[in-house]
Amino acid sequence: MFDSKGRLWIGTWNGGINMMRNENEGFFSYQNNEKLGINSTQLQTIAALYETKNGDVICGTWGYGAYIYNDEKQYFQPLFNYFGIDAPLNSDKYIVRSIFEDKQGKIYIGAFQKGLIIFDPKTKKTQIYEHDEYVSSTISSNNILRIIEDSSDVLWIATVGGGLSYFDLSSIAPHYYESQLHSDFRISSNKVSSTAIDNTGRIWISTYDKGLNIVDEKNKKTVSLNTKNSNIQSDVIFNLIEADKNNVWLATASGLSIVNKTTLQSINIEGEFNDSTKPSANDLCEIYLDRDSIIWIGYFAHGISSYNLKTKQFKHYLHDSRNSQNLTYNPVNSFYKDLSGMLWVGMEQGLVKFNTKTNVFTYYRHNADDSSSIPEENVQSICEDSNGLLWIGTYGGGLLSFDTKKQKFEQYTVKNGLSIDVIKGVYADNHDRIWLATGKGISIYYKKQNTFLNLYDNFGYKPVFYNNITPINDSILSFAGGGVCLVNINTIKESNFIPKVNIVKLSLYNKPIRIGEKINDRIILEKAIESCNEIELSYKENVFTLNFSAMHFSSPQNIKYRYLLEGFDKEWSYTDAYRASATYTNLKGGTYVFKVYATNADGIWNGAYKELTIIITPPFWQTTWFRIIFSLCALYIIYLITSSVVRKKQLEFEKKQVNQEHEITKLKNEKLHTEIEVQNQKLLKKSSDLTSSVVNNTRKNEVMLKLKTKLEDVSENVNDQAKREIGKLIREIKQDLDIDENWDQFEIHFNEVHNNFIERLKKEYPELTPSNLKMCAYLRMNLSSKEIATLLNISISGVEKSRYRLRKKLNLETEDNLVEFIMDF
Repeated sequence: MFDSKGRLWIGTWNGGINMMRNENEGFFSYQNNEKLGINSTQLQTIAALYETKNGDVICGTWGYGAYIYNDEKQYFQPLFNYFGIDAPLNSDKYIVRSIFEDKQGKIYIGAFQKGLIIFDPKTKKTQIYEHDEYVSSTISSNNILRIIEDSSDVLWIATVGGGLSYFDLSSIAPHYYESQLHSDFRISSNKVSSTAIDNTGRIWISTYDKGLNIVDEKNKKTVSLNTKNSNIQSDVIFNLIEADKNNVWLATASGLSIVNKTTLQSINIEGEFNDSTKPSANDLCEIYLDRDSIIWIGYFAHGISSYNLKTKQFKHYLHDSRNSQNLTYNPVNSFYKDLSGMLWVGMEQGLVKFNTKTNVFTYYRHNADDSSSIPEENVQSICEDSNGLLWIGTYGGGLLSFDTKKQKFEQYTVKNGLSIDVIKGVYADNHDRIWLATGKGISIYYKKQNTFLNLYDNFGYKPVFYNNITPINDSILSFAGGGVCLVNINTIKESNFIPKVNIVKLSLYNKPIRIGEKINDRIILEKAIESCNEIELSYKENVFTLNFSAMHFSSPQNIKYRYLLEGFDKEWSYTDAYRASATYTNLKGGTYVFKVYATNADGIWNGAYKELTIIITPPFWQTTWFRIIFSLCALYIIYLITSSVVRKKQLEFEKKQVNQEHEITKLKNEKLHTEIEVQNQKLLKKSSDLTSSVVNNTRKNEVMLKLKTKLEDVSENVNDQAKREIGKLIREIKQDLDIDENWDQFEIHFNEVHNNFIERLKKEYPELTPSNLKMCAYLRMNLSSKEIATLLNISISGVEKSRYRLRKKLNLETEDNLVEFIMDF
């Protein structure tokens, strides 16, 4: 390693550290220093070398921790001794394979088999991060090989056996109180229900199964109180508050307990329905101290009570079936008194507003027929922001905001970015953020950006079930649930990093396109799609998918996207990191511009975008020159069809007149044969239709043949491109002449008119082909060879050949007349 002073450092295996200032002085070996108690073994095998920003050289040893070079004394000494503290890396159990310093001057030590150690020389504090197989957000392995930092303040950690881990340097890991042995302050249970901090700085922690814990960080001790070692009523504690300077109140499964903060002795108060000196019952489930020194108690099935700390009196609010504005019986989850003095009660069946001056309860219940009603009734927690807006956490309905003036609810769920729709605690800070204790860890809602940040995705945060939020002071929030998590809200800052957005894959009909791959006899991608500013697709390739990605690895799953195809989309479409793609189908020929924007990992829109021009070439029949030719042909065909229709109608009119006269004559002379004549008229009509159909087909084919001949003549005098396109048109005309789509219908009508002629013929001569049958039908209609040739799209000589082959199949002798045979059959 060359340092900033031009010195060359070489760490060896079994040869210590060698340093050369210049070529003239040669190498100097650092292996031992008797004055500091460093023997040759400690600096014998070197596993890592690193220079800090201020020029310090730190080396990692194989089994003896980290050492730092003292430039003034010109020798190495243990890293933490150098800073005047006693730390674990001074022991002989640490194999240091990697060293790194971040922008704030913190030193990261990758200790083989010991995890990641972060040392802050300014505060002289260390943090150790080890792998925990039960927590997905911890480092993936304790065997660390290398540490590097990317441009977005993400630390990448290469491990042995655990792959690659990353650590977001912009986030500060929280502080935990847990029941595990490795926790800083071990508590009796991780099933934590609530927390509170008293006036001495001690943190009181209640649990659902093992009583009460009191953590005193100043004196580095934890006290646990339960029914076995104290006189509290129950080990099941739902909530607690610091009621005054002397007492902490507990809402337990067996009633109310009041614990003296000095003696830790408790007074247990039994509930009494009509006693103003006691709670109304023992089924307490919630307790809350408002800003007016009133304690509010919620019950599972006995309404609510208030206790005035000044008058020392309870007041009970119970259900009254005769009063619709009174309290209903259902469990109370939370209380909150807003700045106007209104008390809000969160219950399992709705939100309740209680006017303490008028004693009037107002209920907000969900109504499926009323879109303005509360979207979810199971209200778990309530808070108020600086704008007077209420924020409500629900069990299953996500986060709600409630404008009390407009009486309007807004709902935010997983669809908006929440990790889960179960929210047990809400807290509004002074930075326009709403902190959420959820069933899947900690989340933050940024009001200005309308985005969520789910902290369990970041290094050090656990996706556990949290029950509530308690502010410890202006900076620290306590989250109670799977243990206790203390978070400094000032360390969670919005990232200003602008990630690079790329289009990373192009797919046609769900098949990824590779560089240089031929599609429809041409190469679409000459280079990687992310390097392309423009691509060209034909009309046959207009069903495509674009996959995109923003390069911000802090919490990539939090990145959001919006995209739009100019020339096609009218509005922006939004998606997330799990569905980062856009699919378009059946686009018309033209030029389009695809635009995609991305947020960073904090969900902040900051201008990161990518553009791609997409050209769709149209088919030849959508080109201008083809439209001109086609229009001329269409006009000519319309003229022929119109003339044919007019002639057909005239013929039908004349035939109709003849038939009418004939019918009148027959009715006069042969009344007994009326029904037979009617049937004959029907057959005659079908025969006429059949004849007209054949005539029309003949004329149509004649027109198409003439058009084909003209196009063949035109193609001799045009350029190659036009000649190819005219050739396609000629082939389509030829295909149309070869296909008789109306034959089946024709056969049905023909059999009706000619006494099932074709069916009888097929039965008698099963070897006859469809072409033979058509020939027989046309001969029975007494059509000329020229007309038959036109209908069958063959030459007149071809008709003669067909007649000859037909005679053979019908076993006719030379003297037999084919037409007469068919007419008599």
